[in-house]
Amino acid sequence: MKRCVLRWLLLLLAAGSLHAQQVPSTPASDTIFLWLAGGISSARIQRLARTRDEALNPSCHATSQCTRALQKAGADASLIQSLVHQSSDRSSDQNRNRKPAASASCACSSPAAQIAALVRDKKFDAAEDKIRILLRDDAGDASPNSALLQFVLGTMLRRQNRFDEALDAFSESSRLMPGFPETHSQLSYLFYRTDDSDEALAEARTALSMDPANAEAYRYLGLALYSAGHYDAALHAFDEALTREPAGSLANADVYFDMGITTRDRGDLRRAAVAYRHALSLRPDFWEAHSNLGVVLHDQGKLDESIAEYRSAKRLKPEEASVRNNLGNTLCDKEDFDGAIAEFTDLYRQSPEWEGGPPRSGAGVATNGQRPGSRGRTPHGRYAQPRLQPGPPLSRHRVREYTTTGRG
Repeated sequence: MKRCVLRWLLLLLAAGSLHAQQVPSTPASDTIFLWLAGGISSARIQRLARTRDEALNPSCHATSQCTRALQKAGADASLIQSLVHQSSDRSSDQNRNRKPAASASCACSSPAAQIAALVRDKKFDAAEDKIRILLRDDAGDASPNSALLQFVLGTMLRRQNRFDEALDAFSESSRLMPGFPETHSQLSYLFYRTDDSDEALAEARTALSMDPANAEAYRYLGLALYSAGHYDAALHAFDEALTREPAGSLANADVYFDMGITTRDRGDLRRAAVAYRHALSLRPDFWEAHSNLGVVLHDQGKLDESIAEYRSAKRLKPEEASVRNNLGNTLCDKEDFDGAIAEFTDLYRQSPEWEGGPPRSGAGVATNGQRPGSRGRTPHGRYAQPRLQPGPPLSRHRVREYTTTGRG
């Protein structure tokens, strides 16, 4: 009987050893860098790191190399401090329990860290090459990084408007890592960008069912509701997103931007102006918010203030043709014809392909049809698109990313 029990124990130990060889552990730093590369906000990563027990290796958490790598990847000071504290706590626990320190390197110069830095610098081709090499070299599904690499790849492809390829990457990431709510959030946004509001709503709700505290999922739920014409419900979802991020989080600037477009479409110019000003209080260099605020102020008849906002946008984004178009039209309305001629002259010299049409009084601000969170979908326009990806201002065409935006 004892021999039988011993034999079973040996078999179980052997099976456990084999499983460990087949599914190697991922350095926590790699996970954090890939989360950053995938556009997850620093505030969200702090929460994910706590709930999933991800921390920097205790042997390297205090090194300047690691701090610089995290900064290059886009981590803010609060996230870096949180990771350092979490890693220090883990180190103290190990010492108290007399466990050996983790042997894995901190991976702050790993391919994951390099990819995150490339993505932040918008060097998407170089980042994609690195990701595809890693995916090719990894041992298929046995690699713990494969799902996150697919997630990062999908985010980059979406930011480049390569929607079909992005859908393939996100779908593969979801297959490999079905319990990760961020993948469903990104799928929601992707379906929103491709005008499939039903699927966008379903994916956002799936993400929220996995994590009801996910601010990004609430934002994408708001975009899907906006797309379906449910403006009040969309604004409620945006409010829920704001309550789940720290008050000063840069991610909130994107939410306020989307709220500005939604409230303007509802005809509430006062609330739209308030929303854009909130966005600018968090991100003073948010040129799209300056431009859209200029549109709202023009609608309110506040031409001097509108011109000031357009000039702020032009200073931040001098190559953006739609800003000059809006500024020129508003100067026309103010009967500053010399200033308007100067703007339109610069506009057509800088962008001879501009299709906004000849100057007309009010033409630069009276259009509508843009959608929150979908900037960058039109080749020209007069009103900056909602946040996620950077893109042209409002046009007569139906239209965030991001920009990006938030990130990306």
